[in-house]
Amino acid sequence: MIECINCAERHPACQDSCKRFLEDKAQRNEKAERIRKAKASDKLASDVAISLYNERRRKANRYGGCMNSRNKGAAGERELAAVLREYGFNTRRGQQYCGANGDADVVGLPGVHIECKRVEKLNIDNAIEQAISDSKNNEMPAVFHRKNRKKWLVTISLEDFMKLYKEKGNESIQRV
Repeated sequence: MIECINCAERHPACQDSCKRFLEDKAQRNEKAERIRKAKASDKLASDVAISLYNERRRKANRYGGCMNSRNKGAAGERELAAVLREYGFNTRRGQQYCGANGDADVVGLPGVHIECKRVEKLNIDNAIEQAISDSKNNEMPAVFHRKNRKKWLVTISLEDFMKLYKEKGNESIQRV
């Protein structure tokens, strides 16, 4: 018999759910190993993070739970931080859970106030206004957003884009 994950007893009433939990834990460990291998092979973490997010969502639905907007937003912030780390920035999720309002959703990108949105129907005007109002004077407000099964996009104001473009100088800008 398997020891119950809830009450640490060995009884048949919850064996099925405990067994599924342990199987899922083994699958999560396998996926973590795949991520480590993907990082080693220089594969962009975005696709891996997206598949992990989708897998977590399917499992939440499988156990009768659902992913609410707060959990989806938090997962999106963690996913974005992981993607930015792949580009060499030391990023992490902000401190919203402490009750500190006005903090960026993801911190560690110097000079940029990141507002992260992980929704299907984004009101970009409201999101940009929130990023502008929450950003400090020396930070460029930016909204990083993504829909399900889509790539991450970044929205900034035209003025901020032109500042970045002029800083680049006469060099040609090429797609990464």
